[in-house]
Amino acid sequence: MFTGPLFAVKPDECEFIHGTAFIIAPGYALTATHVWEDYLKIIEKRKLHETLKPGAKLNFMLMLRIDLPSGDSVHFSIERIQFHLKGDISVLEIIAQEGFDWSILAPYPTLRLNPPHVNESIYAYGFPNSSVEIEADGRKGFHVWTHLSAGTVNEVHETHRDKILLKFPCYQVDALLLGGMSGGPITDSQGNICGVIASSHTLEIIGDESPIGYASTLWPILGVCLEQPLGKKKYQYPRLIRLFRTKVIKSIDIDHFELICDPEDFRLFLSNKNNESRIIQLGLAE
Repeated sequence: MFTGPLFAVKPDECEFIHGTAFIIAPGYALTATHVWEDYLKIIEKRKLHETLKPGAKLNFMLMLRIDLPSGDSVHFSIERIQFHLKGDISVLEIIAQEGFDWSILAPYPTLRLNPPHVNESIYAYGFPNSSVEIEADGRKGFHVWTHLSAGTVNEVHETHRDKILLKFPCYQVDALLLGGMSGGPITDSQGNICGVIASSHTLEIIGDESPIGYASTLWPILGVCLEQPLGKKKYQYPRLIRLFRTKVIKSIDIDHFELICDPEDFRLFLSNKNNESRIIQLGLAE
């Protein structure tokens, strides 16, 4: 699994590192929506809903840095960001430099779309306290720090924890989640990715108190619609379904994907061999 810091660059003005992202398939990565929304607030002084207006564009670049086992680093530019308005997970469409061999990043991780169980062990990984600093020779350097935290699941919220802060499927963990880890992966004891780091509610741990953090459940990403070219036009389609069906992205707990098209509604029906199922409302962009 390849995970790295997600940073914003506005030429000749500023560079920020504020969050984590991880690659799930060639050309695709996941992060927390609030990570890049914070960049909007800091750099452009605008909010998430304003980016949905026709013609609205980002005036800065988003980049994902991945360190390879060889010691080299690869920087991916973010071409598009797609997200579900009712969740905190964004799908990043990423571009590598020409000639990049995506097999270098194989094997790609297996996803566990349903949440882990209460008392199940999990592991959280991210890049807290990373920064861009001026080196002695005047050049800018990236100072990145990794953090791995272990814990267990305390609570599972199937639809939402509340209607203001965590109004999406999520679960509570007692792993220490530090600032900058948002958008990073949560894995189970088998190494399957089962969530995306959403937030930490631990301001200060006193005595034997356990930290409190939250992770977004993965299944809503299947409702995220990506632009799909059709001749000279483009339409929105839950393209990740195709990647799951063709095993480009692997899941351990969902076997069947069916798109339900009603005159006024588009939904996705998911099921597995244990006859467990759920229906997802598609997140069509406005």
